[in-house]
Amino acid sequence: MEKNTIIQLHSSFEAMVQRFPDTETEFWCARDLQMLLGYLRWENFAKVIEKAKTSCQTAGAPVGDHFLDITKMVDVGSKAKREIEDIALTRYACYLIAQNGDPAKEQIAFAQTYFAVQTRKQEIIQKRLAESPFLIIVEYGGMNVDHFAELRTRLGGAGAAITVVKNTFLRRSIKDAGLPELDQYLNGQTAFVVGERDICASAKILKTFASEFEKPKIRAAILDNVVLETAEVIKLADLPSKEILQAQLLGLLLMPATRLVRTLNEPGTSLARVLAAIAEKMPATKEPSPVASVTAVAEAPASETPAEAVAESPAAN
Repeated sequence: MEKNTIIQLHSSFEAMVQRFPDTETEFWCARDLQMLLGYLRWENFAKVIEKAKTSCQTAGAPVGDHFLDITKMVDVGSKAKREIEDIALTRYACYLIAQNGDPAKEQIAFAQTYFAVQTRKQEIIQKRLAESPFLIIVEYGGMNVDHFAELRTRLGGAGAAITVVKNTFLRRSIKDAGLPELDQYLNGQTAFVVGERDICASAKILKTFASEFEKPKIRAAILDNVVLETAEVIKLADLPSKEILQAQLLGLLLMPATRLVRTLNEPGTSLARVLAAIAEKMPATKEPSPVASVTAVAEAPASETPAEAVAESPAAN
């Protein structure tokens, strides 16, 4: 297939995309797709649609979610219009129609690749959103290729990745993932950042990079199913990473235990002095203090045994 033909077909498929006004969900009208795929008669194309519906049902997907019966008005001449039946097709439905079409048609061969790639892109986006503990939305407009590559490298070092995406793609993927909607932030040239670790490291990289090159601009984020504004993401950038915070907390928890172990590992005389100091603060009693006894034993010459020390003491009257 010639390059010009591919470019023309790609533009035609993109131009046919429509959206439901209430949900912004993408769809293609079957009658528009019919002409683009080279089917002159609706009856012949309807047979292909039925095969696609069977494939959809066999795959376990709800047919009604991907093949929605609708009606629309068409011109019939002399400024008159009439209502005709049509079908709103999802991207997946278009993919199935292309797979069940005549591969000898050049348009069908292109459609098979086009919708397979587009469907796979959406699957990848949904997978990344599901596996990441956070999502950051940025506007990358004005960045050149070298700067974008540098940003991707820096984020990769923190276990994160940045992906350029169509707003409609991301809007649908966010909805399918069960995340809070971010429609008001999805406009212009959009990219999203996800990662394997905590959000602080990625936010810090984005903030630092923007201070160096003025791009990208952080729009919003989702963390623990909560939407964060730009200012809140910037605050997270100023925090230490999760690993550093964990290390600091562990150090605080282990500090008393470390001091105790250090004291117990001191020589016997040093430990005895500590115990003696404690004993001095205790109230005086008639009976000999156990601490004092321990001190006397600890301070006795190493060559003498306790029994020898008793033998050399004056005999009791």
